[in-house]
Amino acid sequence: MGGKITMAALLVILAANLLQSTYGRTYTVGDSTGWRIPTNNNDDFYDDWADNKDFLVGDVLVFNFTNGQHNVVEVTEGGYDACNAANPVSTVSTGPARITLNRTGEYYFICGIPGHCSAGQKLNVEVRNGNPTGGVTPSTPITPTTTTYTVGDSTGWRVPTNNDDFYEDWADNKHFVVGDVLVFNFTTGQHNVAEVTEDGYDDCNAANAISTLTTGPARVTLNSTGDHYFICSIPGHCSAGQKLKVEVRNGNRTSTSPTPGTPSAAAPGTPSGTTNGTSSSPGTNTASSHVATLSLVFFMSIALTLFC
Repeated sequence: MGGKITMAALLVILAANLLQSTYGRTYTVGDSTGWRIPTNNNDDFYDDWADNKDFLVGDVLVFNFTNGQHNVVEVTEGGYDACNAANPVSTVSTGPARITLNRTGEYYFICGIPGHCSAGQKLNVEVRNGNPTGGVTPSTPITPTTTTYTVGDSTGWRVPTNNDDFYEDWADNKHFVVGDVLVFNFTTGQHNVAEVTEDGYDDCNAANAISTLTTGPARVTLNSTGDHYFICSIPGHCSAGQKLKVEVRNGNRTSTSPTPGTPSAAAPGTPSGTTNGTSSSPGTNTASSHVATLSLVFFMSIALTLFC
């Protein structure tokens, strides 16, 4: 009996490791310290925090900070070394900030509040592709379907011509789910992508933006359910129709949902979405996938215990 129970326990551990390695991990930057100026003149605090971690594509960094006192600015290597946030890749001003590591290579983050970065509030992480060391590699990986949408299709992200509802019309026939990616194609310096609240969207006001991406093309992973609001914060652009609202659901697409590859009426012949077999965000681990995997292991454990 003891051997059977041990086997059942091993199966549960196997499932837990499988889920973790498949869907990615969530790291709280600085652990209980959070995202702030390190104490005791420890300029290397965040370097030390990252040193023993193996970051992979799909992992999520959570920056816990007090709104108005700190922010999270993704910068280039040059901006990181010089503590210069003048040309950020993106800025998140509302905590806690969740950032999905959706590519391999180096990421550089600083706090853009003057003096904070130079006092040690900066983080560099190296992201690679693959399973964590010692993790369990499933023989048949679970690969939830996600879709990458090019906002506006061939039109891209710009002020619409003669149609204030252009982006609303573009989104109408699409079924967005957690883990999907929006790609905003625009010329850097002429446009940007600001994620805002519903009020900010209605008023075309980016003063308290959730995040702002200033370098095109910008990729935004939809990692939570509900309504997401995006505008261009260049004066006059949002009020002229350069704004997008998408409703995001949790779960897999059904056969009755619109095909993501269906061209938009405003840009015939251009596919609006590309289906990917792998996710760039841990948000794609839907509850049904978790339940299905764990349920299978649970019943296998019972079978081993009772009948073996």
